[in-house]
Amino acid sequence: MTSMSHRRAFLLVGLLLLNSLALVVTAQGAQGRGGSKDDFLVNTISVGNVSSPTSMWIQPDGATMPYVFMDESVEISIEVRRLGNAQLGKSAPVTLEVVHPIGYVMQTWSWNTSELIGSIGSDTNSVVWTPDVAHSILNTSTNELHGGLILRASVDYPQDDRNENDVKEQAVPVAIQSDSMDGIAGTSLGFIPGRYQASGGGAVGAGSWTTAGTDENNSDVGSKHWRHSQPGSNYPSSAYDRLVRGFFTTTQDCGPGAAIDGELSYVYQIYACRDAFYANNFISTQFHVRAWGATNNGDAVSIEMWRPPGQYNDPMQSLHWNLSKGAPASGSGDWTNLSWDPQVDWAQIPTLSNPDIFLGGNTWYYGLLFYSDSSGASEGMHVDDFIQFGISKVDEFTLDVDCNNPESGFASPPNGLLVLKCDVTNNGYKPAPVRVFTEVSNASWMSPYLQIRIDADLNPNDHDNNVILQNFDAGMTTSVWLNLSIPPGADVQQQDWNVTFYDHTNGEMKGMLTIPVGVTEQHSVQLDSNTALLADTLLPGESGLIPFRLQNTGNRDANYRLSAVFSESDWTGLVVNDTGAIVPLPINLNKGESMDLHLNVTAYELATPGTVSFNLRATCPTCSGALFGTDVLVRNVEIPVLRSLTFTSEEDQISGAANGQARVIPLTLINTGNAEEQYTFELQQSNWRLQAELLTEQTPLLDPWDGEASVALKFNMPLGLEPGFYTATVVARNVDDNTVGQSLQIAVEILDTAAVTVLDEDADQSYIPGDPAQSMEFEIRNDGNKADRFDVSLVVPEGMVAEVGWEVSPWIAPGASENVSVSFSFLPGTEGQLQLGVTATSQNDPSISATGNALYRVGSQNWLRIPSVIPLEIDTADADHMMELTVRNQYTTAQAVAMELDAGEAGSYMQVRINSQDRNFVLQVGEERKVTVELIISETTLDNLDEDRKTVNFTVWARSETVSDAADAQMTVTMVRTAPVDTTGDEAEGSGSAVRNVIMILLTAGVVVIGALAVMRIIGGIEEDAIDDWADDGYEDSLQATYAGVKAAPVIPTEAPPAGAPPAAPAPAAPAPAAAEAPVPAPVPAPAPAAPPVPAEGLPEGWSMEQWQTYGQMWLEQNGRA
Repeated sequence: MTSMSHRRAFLLVGLLLLNSLALVVTAQGAQGRGGSKDDFLVNTISVGNVSSPTSMWIQPDGATMPYVFMDESVEISIEVRRLGNAQLGKSAPVTLEVVHPIGYVMQTWSWNTSELIGSIGSDTNSVVWTPDVAHSILNTSTNELHGGLILRASVDYPQDDRNENDVKEQAVPVAIQSDSMDGIAGTSLGFIPGRYQASGGGAVGAGSWTTAGTDENNSDVGSKHWRHSQPGSNYPSSAYDRLVRGFFTTTQDCGPGAAIDGELSYVYQIYACRDAFYANNFISTQFHVRAWGATNNGDAVSIEMWRPPGQYNDPMQSLHWNLSKGAPASGSGDWTNLSWDPQVDWAQIPTLSNPDIFLGGNTWYYGLLFYSDSSGASEGMHVDDFIQFGISKVDEFTLDVDCNNPESGFASPPNGLLVLKCDVTNNGYKPAPVRVFTEVSNASWMSPYLQIRIDADLNPNDHDNNVILQNFDAGMTTSVWLNLSIPPGADVQQQDWNVTFYDHTNGEMKGMLTIPVGVTEQHSVQLDSNTALLADTLLPGESGLIPFRLQNTGNRDANYRLSAVFSESDWTGLVVNDTGAIVPLPINLNKGESMDLHLNVTAYELATPGTVSFNLRATCPTCSGALFGTDVLVRNVEIPVLRSLTFTSEEDQISGAANGQARVIPLTLINTGNAEEQYTFELQQSNWRLQAELLTEQTPLLDPWDGEASVALKFNMPLGLEPGFYTATVVARNVDDNTVGQSLQIAVEILDTAAVTVLDEDADQSYIPGDPAQSMEFEIRNDGNKADRFDVSLVVPEGMVAEVGWEVSPWIAPGASENVSVSFSFLPGTEGQLQLGVTATSQNDPSISATGNALYRVGSQNWLRIPSVIPLEIDTADADHMMELTVRNQYTTAQAVAMELDAGEAGSYMQVRINSQDRNFVLQVGEERKVTVELIISETTLDNLDEDRKTVNFTVWARSETVSDAADAQMTVTMVRTAPVDTTGDEAEGSGSAVRNVIMILLTAGVVVIGALAVMRIIGGIEEDAIDDWADDGYEDSLQATYAGVKAAPVIPTEAPPAGAPPAAPAPAAPAPAAAEAPVPAPVPAPAPAAPPVPAEGLPEGWSMEQWQTYGQMWLEQNGRA
């Protein structure tokens, strides 16, 4: 009984709501059986009367529409007639309602008609209506008026079966206010003129607006109108005059809808109040005036809404619309309708953050504005008939509710889920405080567990059966989902599902929906678990318990079997109870009964990382028909990465000598985890001198369970490592997890060791065969780990002569070294590359020795080449003879070349020298140079040859100062005797012998003198070219080749002339003593040659001034700048 009464109460409220939403068919009328004789109808609705008529608006098509003003009373008359020809009078109830367009009833009047006779009977009743809100919309493009509050009159006679004429509606626009503009305001609302400043601020005077010269004959409405010029005059220049909507008062209290204007009050010496327009109380407004006239360019008359300080160029302070945009007529009295919607201009301000808010929700003052610049003027505009239309923002709201419920209701088996979606629209002008409530008629479904859930977009955190929609803005449509769960095991039955929408502020019901719900018969089951989709994490071979609940959600008893199927093979799952005992199958459950169980899952012992899914399925072998519900439970088990390894070596200790012969120990790593892994290796040594090293730093990717990798640990057994025990530790760490790893330690014993190294030497020059002996040092290092002495021996190649400085070294400490000096020279005629070996043998262990080598380049390496030279024949004396040879650079880069001379046997007969310009030069790659050799021979020498033709040789060397190379050329000279040899007898022979003895003595004396002078020359640094007497006596040696511009002293033979030297001729022998006795001037040091001027760009790159003084002239010649 309680439930039925509750439903009836909600149904009654719902019917009342539907009636307020313009249901025109009443229950009584629909069941009426009065026939055509009882046809009552609402005939007319009249607004206003003769004494107080309504305002009439002329539409663009010429039709008229009555409209009224907010807060002004008006009479409404309702005429009801009775049709038919009934002669018996009857009375009917009449209702007049004022309905807001959004759907709620604002005001209601009710009365009964008089006794009306059919056909001729009518009844008229009048009420006084004072609308307190505005609702009117003026189309500013067409000047068409529409909108309005709805007057709904209805007659409700029970026996009336013709209901289509029982209700009549008429929309009446309600404007905000109007003004006939007949003059300056008084204590009632009107217009007050005032002069302001375009830059903002208060009134500074009364301004130019006036009603002078106007009357009812030249006005559109009323007795006067406003203009901004005096009759017969033009309007003023540089004016900023407002016609402010307001009134005067004798007190400073302007009331709630206005504000005092202090400056304007000062102008008129009476309190002036500005009427305020609160945009937050309206959702729209339009202004209308009628006007005629024109203004010059740069001047304007506008409808204005403004906010202090009212700066003209700031639309946030002065929002105005120039009447000229409405194209008013210019002829006198040709009144034109002009209208403006300020929201259109407001929404175009680019700096607004939310242009949709009506006029920013601000408080505005309003009226007319005249603005003029300093240029020409005219009579201006005439304005009359001020009207403001608009729509008030009301607090009430209605809802449109559109739900997807079936017309016949829902049907569901036990444990079913019913989902109802409703789209709800707020028809009001403000945010609506809406509360949604839902319940089911069977109270047992609501307890102990709530079977209904609400999911709302506007309140995502509340999900019970009573939810408030938050921030439900005006005009918004939002979605509400209502979910009803049929209880498991519910019997077959029929229930009602009620959904109600309330005004949360006052509890007023705004809508209601009742939906039938039927429960059908079914076998069904529910398998669920409070675990997440990832139910457990198991290592390979581990077991885990996953809880679940088995429930008979049908309304019939049933037996269930359970089986688990895994996505991977070799996994098992057993159904057990809380104690771990296996549950026998099948399981018998009564309707609605449930049982909490566990699935014991065991992972495969070789499972790899990843996710394994299983399905736990329930079947009912005893059920007749299909099994519905959730018969499969799906969960996942995660197999994490198992990281483990084994790390072994074939040996854990070694011993050996520190002889540099490496030992390698193989190590083996096996991945015993369940995933592919990589490992890095780190080596730790007890002493860094052990110099062990890993030949591999990281393994490749190893297969799970048995992936294997080998790494070699190399012991270099370094030379000189002290005897003793050492350790090397290898640590293997997982690349992805450095906490996983293992280490191996190898022990190393270093024994007493003898070892030696003789370092190779580099002979970085080329050697000329036959040159004096030179020396080179070889380093002998004790690489053993004990002090040692070493026997030293040489391996000398053919063509080389070498001696070692000592045959046994001193004691050398481990790691220390000693240098042994080796002197060497090369036999004449030797050429090529010769290798000298220096061998050191340990006295601690004679089986240990080492050899160091040095490679010597002797003679030409063919990087410089001198082609063969044509022999020279000399048969005249007292003249310079020349021989030319060619030097060619066959190396890959440029070479600096120094020329040297070995006079050989030719020096006994003549002076041989290289031209001073050819002694040093640079050859580019492939370049050749001619070198001149000068030969000077005396007539005495040619006369005293012991043969008619005497052939001698000398050698010229071209030595590279860039690479180790020297090329030589054998130069051949044949001398022809100029005096015949006398062989007539012994006397001649004896005489010749005596002459030869004299000549020999003289030559010996000359040699002594020449030698002494040569020594003096060397000591005093006298240049060869500075002493003419000795200019022809010398030839170039290696010292001259090194210092290009300085001539060396003549080379004096150290041996006696050869026995076969020809005797001097008797005639020329006399001058010889004179030469020997000639006084020799004291040696005077020659002045150093002056250095050439330094080039304008400075010294060549890398040169010093000292080098320039010596080689500067040569550089200029070689570069073509001498």
